[in-house]
Amino acid sequence: MRTILYTPAKTEKGTFLACVTRIYPFVGGTMCELNAYVYQAGKEEIYLENVNSARSEEGKVYLRNLFGEQKVFEGTIQEISLSGHRLILSKR
Repeated sequence: MRTILYTPAKTEKGTFLACVTRIYPFVGGTMCELNAYVYQAGKEEIYLENVNSARSEEGKVYLRNLFGEQKVFEGTIQEISLSGHRLILSKR
């Protein structure tokens, strides 16, 4: 059995997107990570892999991956697909 828990959380600094996947009967769980892509000129290019935290604030998207790498994208979140493990960003 596989359960996906997805919770958007609003804070003073913006909205965070969090997702945790638990696989049973194993003890514990794994993170549900996404790959972030930039949609530009009809193409999608990889921006950051293994994203597990995204926050949108004042026209910027703050991303962090499992390895602690952080990036700031000037634009918006166009689409999120949890089943496809994709986060699509677009410039303003």
